[in-house]
Formats: sequence, structure tokens, C-alpha cells
Amino acid sequence: MINITEIVNIPGYFTTTKGRVFKEVKGHINSEGYRQFRLADNNVIDIKDIYTTEHKIVLTTFVGPRLKGMGCRHLNGNKLDNKLENLCWGTAKENAADQEKHGTRIMGEKHPAAKLNDDKIRQIHILLTQDHSLRSLANKFNVSRKTIARVRDRKLWKHIP
Repeated sequence: MINITEIVNIPGYFTTTKGRVFKEVKGHINSEGYRQFRLADNNVIDIKDIYTTEHKIVLTTFVGPRLKGMGCRHLNGNKLDNKLENLCWGTAKENAADQEKHGTRIMGEKHPAAKLNDDKIRQIHILLTQDHSLRSLANKFNVSRKTIARVRDRKLWKHIP
């Protein structure tokens, strides 16, 4: 087992029981709310920067590479909690279930691509009971007939009563 300790009187630098010394890499929070790092291989003449997130570094290092169709799951719903015990690889379906469980799923009018809002969805439900056609509602709300049908069938905006 390797023990890592911060070097006394030199903040941000660490040493290990194996005789290695390293510096803490400071990242930033990206637009999706994850801690991200810019890593560079300074031993290569043509320096290529690698931008990656902390959770991917932790999982790849301690669990192994991401398999096709898998993504990182934050088991407690906190995007900044990148301790190994809070992370695992999982399917998109598992990740969506986690987001639903933790209330972190961006849906409805909070979604940046939303063309409708909660009030418009309620109006659509009322108008559908009054025999308005999918086409007329699609034109009125500037969306496709398929979107109106999916609202009607509670496949979209199902969180709105």
C-alpha cells in the first residue's frame, strides 16, 4: 500500500512512501458542473493537451477503462463527489435512474432546449380534451405533431399532471 502525504511547509506538493513527489493539479468546474482538468504530456515535443474530468480519471485509474455504452455514475447524485466509493461505470438507463432518484435530472422547462413550459403543457392537455387536432396544436405551440402526441401519451412532460 502506498501512503501519500502533503509535504510540510510546501502546500500543494505531495510525497509517497515509494519516493515519488508530485504536485496537485487544479481543475475548474465545466459547464456541465463536473471538475475538469487540462493535462499535458511535457515529455513530447508536440504537446497535446488532454481535457478530462476528475470522475473519469478516478474510474479509469482504479476500475479500468470505460466499456462501450457505459458512462460514469455518481451514486449519491453529487457531481463533485469523486471518491471511488461514489463512482461506478453504468449504462445510460442506470444513470437516468440515478438522476431521477436524486432529483438531478434536467427535464421540462429547465431543459435548455425546451420549446414548451409547464403552463403550455397544461393548456395542451386541456385542448386535447376539447378535440383539438394534433396538427392544430402543433401549429399553435410551434412544435411537431409527434411532440403533441407524445405529450398526450405521457411520454414527454409526464411529470406535469
